[in-house]
Parts: sequence; C-alpha cells; structure tokens
Amino acid sequence: MRQKLGRCGDGPGEFRMIRIIDAFAGSLFVYDQGHGAVVVLDETGHETRRVPLEIVGGRGVTLSHLAVLDDSTLVIATESVDHAGVALVDSRTGAFRRSLVEAPPIAVRSDGWIRHMAACVEPNGRSPTIVATSEWALEGVGLVSDTGEERFHFLTSLDLPPTLASGGAWVPGPARIDVACGRSLALFRAVTVDPDDFTGNMADIRASSVILEARAYDGALLMRRSIMDTSSVLRAPMGAFRGDTVFLLADRVRPYPVVSEIVLRPR
Repeated sequence: MRQKLGRCGDGPGEFRMIRIIDAFAGSLFVYDQGHGAVVVLDETGHETRRVPLEIVGGRGVTLSHLAVLDDSTLVIATESVDHAGVALVDSRTGAFRRSLVEAPPIAVRSDGWIRHMAACVEPNGRSPTIVATSEWALEGVGLVSDTGEERFHFLTSLDLPPTLASGGAWVPGPARIDVACGRSLALFRAVTVDPDDFTGNMADIRASSVILEARAYDGALLMRRSIMDTSSVLRAPMGAFRGDTVFLLADRVRPYPVVSEIVLRPR
C-alpha cells in the first residue's frame, strides 16, 4: 500500500489524515479528514476522483463513519459538540442530500460533550437497510434506504451504567459505539463506562464491559453478549464482515504484525 499510495505529500498518495475506508464495486473510498474529501482509488491504487464533502452540522463537526450505499450515494455519520447524525450525500459531487437520523443534544449535560453515531449499510438487497446507532443507551434504528422509513428501532435490554454516579457526577452511556453490517445481520458493539473510573476525561476511561448485539434486518435479536472478562479476545474492536462472519481486530500489543485473530459468527 505504501508503495502504491506513497507517504504523506508524495504525489497521488498525498493523504493528510485517513479516517475511514469503505469498498464498493472494486473501488476503495478513503475519507481524508485533512482534505475534507473522499478519495476514490481503483484496484491498482490509482486515484480516480476526489470528492469534497459538504458536511452539515454544528461546530467542530467531523465524520465518524462512511458507507457506500450505491453508485451515486454515500451514507455518512457525523459527530460534533452536542449533536450527531446520519445523512446521505452525493458520491460524485459530495453535496448534501438529506438527513436520516439526528441525535438531539443531551439534556443532562450539553456543555461541550461530543455526541457519537455509527452507521453501516446492508450489503445486498434491492432496498438495503441503513443501520445507525447512538452512544446514548445503545439505541439502534434500521431505515429503508429509498424512503428513510423506519424498519426497526430498539434500545438494548442489557444493564448499563447509571447516568448519575455517587456524588452527583454525570456519567454517559456507552463510551464507544460501533456497528458493522453483514449479509443478513448487523452487529452492534458498545464499550460501557465504569462509573468508579470515570474522571471526566474520555482518555482515562476503563471499560467495565463490552456489549455485543446481533440483529437481523427486521430488528430481531439474534445474539447478545456482555463481556466483563478484561482478557477475553471478544473485547477486540470489529473489523470487516465477510458474509455473516466478522473479523475482530487484535487490540493488544504483539511482537508480530496482526491483521485479525478472531472470527465470530454471531448466531
């Protein structure tokens, strides 16, 4: 990849900050936050086009997720201070089309808190489901891509940390959330906050549990796991799906390069 793309500033590989990557129809879609654009590469690594994105939102808005819906449409999840959302943009021009989901400001504490959302797209079907989730109590929604109509909506039934710790200190819901779409299911992942370890600095958070929920595209619950064991390999971040098999990325230092170590079939 380095030979094909070069280092920062080297010709066609002039990326400043790669944030998100997705693949579609033999092309690689790379969101470069430094340029505020999606760079499309062919199978040989050559740039075919560069699409500046029109991102609508509040101050400090950034992209957290990007997925290719079809030949002309991208699904993006944005996050910013007190606000997050999922929207459709034109994959050729980068122009904003319409908003699908918006997470309103948090009433408990709206002063400078970064809201997070994640999104993915069902990889097949004539009218694929767009799946989105918010960090606030692991709320998930599935939308019809053509109309934006809601296909399913759920809140996790797992126990989550309280929003108010002892002494009145405010503690958020899951600290980090993610969702990945397989052939027939979506896998939701949340890392919850241990109130005893919460200092107000997200970098200091130690996870109390990792929650995994697999749901069919009609919202039916297929699997639910709450992983408390800090040594469990199932705590690893999600990588790519192949069919209904997801590859979990090693999250510990190894003396050798690791792409993936665990294969999980969430059924």
